[in-house]
Amino acid sequence: MDHTRTAQQTPRLSPEEGRYPGWPVLLLLPLLHFASYQLTLLLAVTAENEVVVWLPNAVLLAALLHYRGQRAALMSLLAFTSEFVGNIQLFTPLTAAVLCSINLLEVVFTYSLMRRIGAALTLERVQDFGRFLVGGRCWARCWRACWPG
Repeated sequence: MDHTRTAQQTPRLSPEEGRYPGWPVLLLLPLLHFASYQLTLLLAVTAENEVVVWLPNAVLLAALLHYRGQRAALMSLLAFTSEFVGNIQLFTPLTAAVLCSINLLEVVFTYSLMRRIGAALTLERVQDFGRFLVGGRCWARCWRACWPG
């Protein structure tokens, strides 16, 4: 299997095609990410102080999937910063940074795994959605369980 790509095999996505995140998206991403962070802390925390569903990861993963990883580093940095701002209110700066890093690694791992198993990143087929649920989230949770704390 040849892993080299030519310019013909890798088309450039332009903002006109609607698949390249423009500045409005990059401005809204951290706001939506922070809002989902606050909503999660408000609604999805159990009596044991555990979070059942972590919506900020879903926001970033959805953005990565929708834009096929275009500007992934910038979107990840914006999401990290947004989460750090929320975490710094509850934790020390070091703990906040570690929690943000673990959440970011979970999203990157899930996104990479989905690409590796061949899921269509737009989740257009039922099989891709199944791969997303089983292959992505379950394996990411198992991987995250290896982290202390």
